[in-house]
Amino acid sequence: MTPNTRRAWAILVVVLTLMTLIISCAKKTNVKTPTYSIRQHEQIIANVNRLATQDHFDEAISSCKEFLQQYPQSPVLDHALFQCGLVYASEQNPQKNYDQAVTLLNRIPAEVPMSAYATNAGVIAHLVNMLSQLRNANAKQTEMIEALQTTEAQLKETLSQVRSSYDKQKEAAGALQSSDTRQRQTIRELQATQAQQALIIKELQSEIEKLKRIDLRKRP
Repeated sequence: MTPNTRRAWAILVVVLTLMTLIISCAKKTNVKTPTYSIRQHEQIIANVNRLATQDHFDEAISSCKEFLQQYPQSPVLDHALFQCGLVYASEQNPQKNYDQAVTLLNRIPAEVPMSAYATNAGVIAHLVNMLSQLRNANAKQTEMIEALQTTEAQLKETLSQVRSSYDKQKEAAGALQSSDTRQRQTIRELQATQAQQALIIKELQSEIEKLKRIDLRKRP
């Protein structure tokens, strides 16, 4: 190998070494997150917790959405997901969303498996999911109860109408029976009167016949 060839190889090795160092430094620079960013992100997460504690859930949820959208590669993403998941699952939150809470909490073991929040996030997500299912089942049961109560009220109303109609019909039947009884009594009274009148007529006719026979005897 000539001196020029050795010199060329030496230069090439140096260049490759320098390029390797530059690339390595560039990768480290890209991965490393400034300390102030971590502190800034933790302050945002702490503010989310403070807002939720003070029942300002609208602002807390808005802050969660903004953080997760602006800092998807945050070094404290697991903490943000955990805190935002708790906000969505809070019973005091009028806008609680169990499905969203479970989605955020499940992202921690999926995206940051080595996170200190991973285990608790999985457990809480499972419990929140069970709570959501129970709430949905309870809501359906409540709907069924309300539907049954409505049906029961309608049946009672129908029964009341039937009873009222029956009472009216019964009252009308009673009135007809009473009227029929009075009519029968009237008929009997009229028949008795007619019988008396017939007897009187018969007696009058007998008297008339007697008078006729007496009158005929007196004639010359």
